Amino acid sequence: MIGQVLSEILQNDNTMRKAAEDKLNAAKRTDPDRYACYLVSVLSPECQFGQDVKSLAAVILRRNISIQAVDVSDMQDKDNNQNLYQRLSDSAREYV
Repeated sequence: MIGQVLSEILQNDNTMRKAAEDKLNAAKRTDPDRYACYLVSVLSPECQFGQDVKSLAAVILRRNISIQAVDVSDMQDKDNNQNLYQRLSDSAREYV
């Protein structure tokens, strides 16, 4: 799911890209554990997505897993901007 959404974000179609970004933010809001773990799984060598998708996953993960109190993306949604790492369960933190 996340890999496909990341692929859509990389498209030239602004409507498709915006819809994909909305899906990604919704996933972060509703299930931060799954969101973070999916981003990490896209980075694995076994993942079949291309380097462009893997690079985007790495950038998004880096921006969302920080030591700061807030993430650097999604600045318009303050609740969803609370540090992702702090919102993860212990098992998800260990996986990440």
